[in-house]
Amino acid sequence: MLLLLLLPLLWEGSLSQRLEVQPSVTVEEGMCAHVPCTFNTYGFYVNYNNRIYGYWFSESSDVVRDRPVATNDPSRKVEHGAQGRFHLTGDPRLKSCSLSITDAQFSDRGRYFFRIDYEYGRYNFGNQLLYVNVTDLKQKPDISMPEVLESGNPVTLKCTFPSACGQDRPFTFFWMWGALSSKAQSSETSPSSQFSFISGPQHHGTNLTCQVTLPGGRLSTKRTVQLNVSYAVQNVTITMAQDNRTIGFVSGNSSVLVQEGQSVHLFCAANSNPPATLSWILGDQTLASSQPSEDGVLHLDLPHLGPADEGHYICLAQHPLGSKQASLNISVQYESTRSNLIQKDVILGVLCGVGAITLLALCVLLLIKMLRKKSVEATAAEASRGQAEDPKRPSGVDLSLNTISPTEDRESTPAPLEDGLDELHYACLNLQGAEPKEDNRFTDPFTTYSEIRFQ
Repeated sequence: MLLLLLLPLLWEGSLSQRLEVQPSVTVEEGMCAHVPCTFNTYGFYVNYNNRIYGYWFSESSDVVRDRPVATNDPSRKVEHGAQGRFHLTGDPRLKSCSLSITDAQFSDRGRYFFRIDYEYGRYNFGNQLLYVNVTDLKQKPDISMPEVLESGNPVTLKCTFPSACGQDRPFTFFWMWGALSSKAQSSETSPSSQFSFISGPQHHGTNLTCQVTLPGGRLSTKRTVQLNVSYAVQNVTITMAQDNRTIGFVSGNSSVLVQEGQSVHLFCAANSNPPATLSWILGDQTLASSQPSEDGVLHLDLPHLGPADEGHYICLAQHPLGSKQASLNISVQYESTRSNLIQKDVILGVLCGVGAITLLALCVLLLIKMLRKKSVEATAAEASRGQAEDPKRPSGVDLSLNTISPTEDRESTPAPLEDGLDELHYACLNLQGAEPKEDNRFTDPFTTYSEIRFQ
């Protein structure tokens, strides 16, 4: 009888050393974990018709008074916090003690042990504990889509939240794309949601977000992807930089006038994905070109512009889905043209100045002639009045006319007048027999001049 009482204790000691389970498991908050577990059958006869129950308890639990966290015993209630989340997935009749944890919470952290109960005995595997560690949620949903979306084609994206539990757990999905937001719910074993649209150039580089709310609505996680849409060249823009000034020209044909000797920098940009192959072309000559892998901008330096730099500059953007071009016509204003204009202005100014001076000189000469003429006429008139008013002068005065020679009196001879006027001659009149007045202050005899005009 004593031996029969000791056998269960011996079996329990031997069995406690035969539990095969990993020492610890780490699970993110809200996620699931599956822990494989088996125990040894040494000294343990299994009758499938017998009642066999397994229990998982927390380390500090009393197996008699406290509730387990998981069991297959329908008569035992489980802890309230673990209800519906801890599951004994293994069948003790098959020596399996596997444990499953769903929607892990930080309160689940701790050590747990397994106990077996059947009609002939009860055994605790207390010396082999399972440590459960719960960390912050880092798992994100996965978004599956083509690497490159082609503009104008419909596309369907799929968002899936990985689950290791293999149970039906409803997840709620939100798709967010700018102002667009849609809601979808899934309760499949592998929860997922789909989002469809027609891609276009406006979608390239935009962010698309899939947000997943885990069962229970406590936790949410999301993943954001950037769309890569392939599209043809939309527009070509030419920009010219000169003397800290920047001028932009959109697609088409534009013109600009540049001074000779100045330098300009041209930039061509094309909007496409992937970047187009850009080329600067002047006539039948390719001045510069880019590779498709570059950033979609090609520059061209034109230093010290001269006559050879004039022409029609074309920026060609080549793309497999469609090409475009823009052009800029550059005209050069030459330095010689400006010099000629300046010289003409100087010559015209000089001619105007000479003409003004000549006109002024003619006016002065004419004024001098008029003054001289008036002076001579006034002198002759005064002499005539003097003869008529002198009563002492005899009527038969002998008037002798002596012509004054230039050698006799140079100072008294006036300068000859200009051509085109009647020649003037001067003569000296000697009034003999006329005595000077006594109060005359001059010692020389009275002398006067008169105008003699020869026809």
